[in-house]
Amino acid sequence: MTMSQNLISLLKNCPTQYTKKFYDILFSENPELLSVFNKTNQENGMQSEALAEFIRLWANTIENYSEKFMNRMKEVAEKHVSLQIKAEDYPKVGKALIKAIGSVYNLTEEETNLLLESYKKLSGLFIEIESNRYNQIQESGGWEDYKEFIIAEKTLANIQGDTISLTLKTVNGEKVLPHKPEQYITMQVNGVQRHFTITDSGEDYYKLLIKVKEVTDNNSFSVTQYLRDAEMNTIVGLRPPCGIPFKLDNVIPLVLISGGSGESNSIAVMQAIKESIKNGQSDKLPSSIHIIHSTQGENSDTHQLDLPVEQLRDLGLKVSYDKYYTQDSYSKNNTIHIGRINEKSLNSILDNHNNNYEICASLSFSANLQQILKGWGVAEDNIHIEGFGPSQEVFDSYLIGQDNPGSSVCSFAHE
Repeated sequence: MTMSQNLISLLKNCPTQYTKKFYDILFSENPELLSVFNKTNQENGMQSEALAEFIRLWANTIENYSEKFMNRMKEVAEKHVSLQIKAEDYPKVGKALIKAIGSVYNLTEEETNLLLESYKKLSGLFIEIESNRYNQIQESGGWEDYKEFIIAEKTLANIQGDTISLTLKTVNGEKVLPHKPEQYITMQVNGVQRHFTITDSGEDYYKLLIKVKEVTDNNSFSVTQYLRDAEMNTIVGLRPPCGIPFKLDNVIPLVLISGGSGESNSIAVMQAIKESIKNGQSDKLPSSIHIIHSTQGENSDTHQLDLPVEQLRDLGLKVSYDKYYTQDSYSKNNTIHIGRINEKSLNSILDNHNNNYEICASLSFSANLQQILKGWGVAEDNIHIEGFGPSQEVFDSYLIGQDNPGSSVCSFAHE
């Protein structure tokens, strides 16, 4: 028995009213799950839109999952593992989802059963992927739940003081699970969970570059503001690194484009390239790297990219480096451009368009760059997008299955 075309069509065009209703039902019946979600993303509708987009993707491949959809599932599963989502949570989600759809669409008994079977297939695959990852983490020296780390080093990274560089060490000098480029850790502070990209790690520490979000509402809590104001040796909880790692296996020139705190992603990739060169594993590294970063101006510039650029140059790699200051009126440095990145300026600094592109920035910034690259005819396999917050349909469908926008497009999403 296959799902009716009417129901598939409904899911392919899933409106956010379905997913908003889903979250209302899920939280009313399972209030303990509220702690898994980012409150801001729920309030501004980003998470409802993200889930609606995932359902649309699912519907388009529901009878026979495509490779792209499977890639997206693996990215979502990484987010689930980082939040310690368990197999017993899935029936709660399925029940709420069917209730939500049934509340706005008159499902027949047959359609309800078909939808339930399709969800069981989806959730069963998630559970299998995640179970394998939990086992892999344990076998690699990882840990369950949260391990205590202390704030060992902390510095303000820019003049305006809204970005901090943080080093977190294990309390007893225990070894940490090594990270791979573009992976993140999940941190818990006062019961609130947040994900942060790892820029570097050693035997007993992780390094992070964090943009501080100020809150003035006494009823709100900002993890990043807490970290900025916390004293040295303050204890925080960390889960092991998760996320689909960037693969250093292509000799095509690499272009790393970041906006604001997205530079963490570029730093992590450059650190990995540096270690590969030092370890004699440079045969499959990109033949050249072009670093492009956009920030408001000199006061917001952390200059955290400067050192790894010089280190890679010292190791013999061809590295180009351009910055864009969007709010300054001038700069004495001829590698700093005034204004926003646009097609004309981007074209003027690139030798050609035949590159691998790694983009980490806001949704609107990334969407604009995606349109430029698409217009140039850049192959979809050569574009990878990281973003802040849940994925939305601002990204063209031709990239689905490749971007891993900072948090998943599933029901368990958390920035």
